[in-house]
Amino acid sequence: MSQRRKKKPPKVFNKWQAALLLILTLLLSVGGGITYSNMYGDSNLDMKRVRDQLAFYEQQIQLNPNNLESRVAYAYTNYLLGNESDAIKELNWVLNQDPDYYNAHLNLGLINLNRGQYHDAMFSFNETIRLGPQDFKGYMNLGRVYIELEMFDEAMEKLTIANNLSQRNSDIIYYIGLLAERLGEYSMADEVYRDALRYNPMYERALEGLRRIEEKVAEEASVK
Repeated sequence: MSQRRKKKPPKVFNKWQAALLLILTLLLSVGGGITYSNMYGDSNLDMKRVRDQLAFYEQQIQLNPNNLESRVAYAYTNYLLGNESDAIKELNWVLNQDPDYYNAHLNLGLINLNRGQYHDAMFSFNETIRLGPQDFKGYMNLGRVYIELEMFDEAMEKLTIANNLSQRNSDIIYYIGLLAERLGEYSMADEVYRDALRYNPMYERALEGLRRIEEKVAEEASVK
């Protein structure tokens, strides 16, 4: 059975959605920006350094097998090297020892999100929200899940909470732009992606978002 809950995007934003995006954009356009580095989104990794990191955490685990922090870092490093099953196994081991270990839920959610296992990711991010209700990461990543499931109202709600907890965060700005893009509001998405780039001119995902918008606008113009 498909994990996606299909919901056809509206052709025009609801008025409250458009207004909220505008308010968020104005808020995000003032002051310095903050970037939350997506653990699994860096395509420019130094793989030798990552392998050295894996060896370091293997040693730490041998010295102290019950150090959960080292095991979460070991799982993360395994995932960077493409050892997905090892990473998931390690994170589940940590959660068997401590079901309330925040970073294990967060990492497991990110892995499942990137694998397209959206309902598993949703569970993990709901757990991070339960354990860290003042931390924006659970809300932001749950918003990402809802975007992929085309649950756009729910995505807006979670991204708004994330923004309230961490204003002027370039990653939150990007996902607000992605939400607008998925809803077909290309002008709004373009504006929000440019906001993200004001804080980080080399922010690759925002640059890719602008390229997508340019292609979609050109495609729509060509069929008119």
